[in-house]
Amino acid sequence: MGRRKQAKEQSYYVEVILAAKSVVVEEPAAPKRKRGAKAKKQQQQNDKPELGWVYNVKWYGYPEEDNSWEPEENLERCERLRASFWENVGVNDLNYPLGTEFHPSSDWIDEEKRRFVKEYALIQAGEQEKKAAQRKARQDQRNALKSPAADSEAPHPMPSTSAGSQRRHRKIILESEDEPEVVSKSNSPMSQMFGRVSEATHSFSTSTTLEEESREEGMLGASLKRKRREGADSSVNVPPRKKVYVETRDSLFSERSSIDVDNDSRDPTVEDEPVQTTIPPLPVRVTSTKASVSASHPTVPPLPVKTTTQPTSPTFTAPTECGQGLPTKERLAQGALVLTTPREMGQGSAKPAPRLSPMTTGSNSLMSTGFRSTAGIRPAHIDRDPILAEFNASLDSPTSVASLPPDGPPAIAIETSSGPSEDQKEVDSFLQVTIPPQVVPGEKLPLLPPPCKIPPLPSRLAPKTFRWEGTLSLVPENDSTSADPPLKVVIAGEHNPMGTSLGFSILLNAISKLEVRRLHEVHHLSRILQACQAPTQFATMFPASLEEKRPWGVVTNFLKLSKSILLNPLHLGENVVAHLLVAPLDILPAAIGVPSQVKEAALQNGSLIVCTLPWSLTQEQLDSDLGKPAAKSTVKSDPNLLATHKRASKSHPQLQEAIRLLGFPSPIYSYLKLTNRSWTILAPGNTEGDGAGPKDTPEVQMMKAVLSKVKEEATTGNQSNRNRYPVTSEASHPEAASLVFIHLSTLRSLRNMPYLRERISSPEYVRFFTFGTHPSIDKQLWGVREVFPCGGIVTFMPSAFMKYPHEMVNLLRRLHDHPLWTSYILPAALGMLINSAGVDLEESPVPRLLKFIEDGQLALIEAPPELQAPNRDVQGWYKKYLSPSPPTSAEALSLGASAFSDSPQSHCANIEQEVAEDLARMQRQPALMVDYRRYVVLTGVEVTRQDSLEWLLPHQFDFKDRHV
Repeated sequence: MGRRKQAKEQSYYVEVILAAKSVVVEEPAAPKRKRGAKAKKQQQQNDKPELGWVYNVKWYGYPEEDNSWEPEENLERCERLRASFWENVGVNDLNYPLGTEFHPSSDWIDEEKRRFVKEYALIQAGEQEKKAAQRKARQDQRNALKSPAADSEAPHPMPSTSAGSQRRHRKIILESEDEPEVVSKSNSPMSQMFGRVSEATHSFSTSTTLEEESREEGMLGASLKRKRREGADSSVNVPPRKKVYVETRDSLFSERSSIDVDNDSRDPTVEDEPVQTTIPPLPVRVTSTKASVSASHPTVPPLPVKTTTQPTSPTFTAPTECGQGLPTKERLAQGALVLTTPREMGQGSAKPAPRLSPMTTGSNSLMSTGFRSTAGIRPAHIDRDPILAEFNASLDSPTSVASLPPDGPPAIAIETSSGPSEDQKEVDSFLQVTIPPQVVPGEKLPLLPPPCKIPPLPSRLAPKTFRWEGTLSLVPENDSTSADPPLKVVIAGEHNPMGTSLGFSILLNAISKLEVRRLHEVHHLSRILQACQAPTQFATMFPASLEEKRPWGVVTNFLKLSKSILLNPLHLGENVVAHLLVAPLDILPAAIGVPSQVKEAALQNGSLIVCTLPWSLTQEQLDSDLGKPAAKSTVKSDPNLLATHKRASKSHPQLQEAIRLLGFPSPIYSYLKLTNRSWTILAPGNTEGDGAGPKDTPEVQMMKAVLSKVKEEATTGNQSNRNRYPVTSEASHPEAASLVFIHLSTLRSLRNMPYLRERISSPEYVRFFTFGTHPSIDKQLWGVREVFPCGGIVTFMPSAFMKYPHEMVNLLRRLHDHPLWTSYILPAALGMLINSAGVDLEESPVPRLLKFIEDGQLALIEAPPELQAPNRDVQGWYKKYLSPSPPTSAEALSLGASAFSDSPQSHCANIEQEVAEDLARMQRQPALMVDYRRYVVLTGVEVTRQDSLEWLLPHQFDFKDRHV
């Protein structure tokens, strides 16, 4: 039995370093006291203790309570971890006092823990692979010992022995006492016990039990037992021991073997002569008694060759054997593996072989040379595969060659004749009878006249009418996708008054959709027609199906009310050759010249007119002018203006910088120099209307610099201009200002400015401007621009419809007809009105209100979410309210009822607050500020609120303009 393996040393892994602390590494030795100041100073320096670092270590697999402080010597193999620790903490050349601690960041600790987990997993995987390789090596060694190589070399199975006659063989290795105790793998006791063959039985001793080994160990001693086990388990090749070898008989593995101790063992000094063993030959099936086989050297006879037995036959056929229905490959395999003796070759007959009749040809040129064919036709014979024949034959057997008669095979002589034979004459006479006279060679056939050209059949197909099917969508210029779903339309009824070939079928051939980038007003068409030729093609556009009829009506009504037209470029290759004009018939000018047939078709089905407007200049004319330089401007700049600009840039750099950074437009700058209105600036600090000045932010300082320069330039003018246009100045209070400059950061505080409502509704028309930048506002709205120009937005409280139903119906019609005003109702307000009507819904104003919503005269919507709102859901707002057509009455009824039930503001006071907040968001929207001035809430009862909105009764509302 082998030595026991030493207990594996337990390993501890450092997971991470949590801290480092300076400690005393070595206390100074007590030197001898010396006198003198210099010696005293040197002694003080030597008395300083040597400092070092210890690390607070987190051990892998142990809790935090087991963390310990370890010196650097214990962390010698953690060089990378220590370097990373000091890199995170920071390294410098300072000397730190005793007890100084450094702690790394928590992010570094987490990162190192994650890194350790990955590295530990790789270590474990490597150990598992190593153990698996060791187990496999040990298993292979056991298999090699249990299955000796003698089995594969035995030519035939060994004779079995009985259990009674089988002996136990014990092998004794004689060792010298002075040799080291080193056991070789090849000469170890276990290998010799399993690797030798017994002389008496020729069997392997592979069934030694543990009981036999114990008895054997008792005889050989404890030391021999230990060495044998170590030799069996060892996998290291070492020099063999000194042994005494004797020659053995019938050794199949080596020339020398160890001494075997046995009761009937023979004298080891006697050497037997080796017996020459030969491999027994393959059995040969004898099929003929006349075949002679050598007893001492068995060989395989050659394969037989069968010859013809009837030499009188004019044809030669190869003999075939019956395969009894087996496949060809199987028959070949049977014939190749079965050894047979050849049959006796039959003696050739003395009778001469028959000869074929002589052949003649129609020409005697070859016969005159006296050429005669002497080569005979070789008879057919059986071809055997040479590889199979060599496999079946032994080395001593002769080559299998078929024996032929000495005079060779019978040849077929071909005789020639000087004249035609009788058969040739018969063939010629037969051909003369069967060949028609038209194809007799030597005679010319008459030429036939060319066939007459058959005229083509008249076409009975009706001319194909033009019809184009595709989609129509409106895509904004700053966006590549359309927010509205495309509308499926059809263009048909082509009319070509000019008779040109450039029609719809060519221009719209490769187009499947029409994407309109912008809408043009109809009065712009007069300018567009100046660059185009007269319309060449006319047609009508109508919806493709009944499902598209409703959104199609919305589009046509919108174009009629806004008096807008659609223009889409038409390409021919890569060049734009024309534009496609789409517009309602009612708004088209007479210069277009729409044919009467197209007018009738448009009036019948309510379709739009479609026509092509080709460019006046061709592409060649445009290309010829591309390389020419631009013409010089004939407008000469005012020299006084240029001189003033140069002087202003040099003497007032702050003004020029303010104008560029604020984006101050020149028209507004010119207007400020001509007006005498007072101005004020609304910025953070004076939004409460207490008269306090704005904060001195950089943008506010720039605006003040520009306004001061405006006043300075107006003062330097002549006396007549100064009297005619008094100088603008800053207002004493924001409520008295006629020009209000609002910083973008104060838009959220507009509802806290009650004087803003008075300034907006004032009859003197106060002008408002926004300036500056702010992250809550889109960048496209930064800079100086005018807001609150004209018009307004109106929303409603449910009480207005319940108390003034008829007045509200008339007011809704007036708001719809006014071009500068619009109106909407909140879904929660509509839901409260439906809830108040109860069972008398048909008698209430709700049905007429739903009709207004369905016709598009009243919008059912809420304010869009602001840019920095906490619960901003722009996509949800688009999905809920953005639609190509207004909701139906049923949809509006369902939307209002669900909004009122879901809203926490379920009573009148909360609905009022919700309506006020929604309209205030509308007022703060920069996209609406540039178009609408007033923001009004119509209610059934008087409401007094201190905000920037107007709360009016229906009869108190006034447009305050000349629109009737």
